[in-house]
Amino acid sequence: MQILIGINTTAATISQYSVDSAGALTALSSTAPAVGADARHIVITPNGRFVYVSNGSANTISQFVRGGDGQL
Repeated sequence: MQILIGINTTAATISQYSVDSAGALTALSSTAPAVGADARHIVITPNGRFVYVSNGSANTISQFVRGGDGQL
């Protein structure tokens, strides 16, 4: 299963979706993890285990661990 992770800058949250073979998206969670103010960029480590989000206004980085199902 492929996972799409996107930043919602104004809401300071992350959305997660599964992507099927036709490209259709299905929301994975009704509640998105919170990130810091003015979240700008997202990076997933090469092994896929960790996700980092840079928070521009806060000058911080939020770290998340991905579970076996790909969710944060």
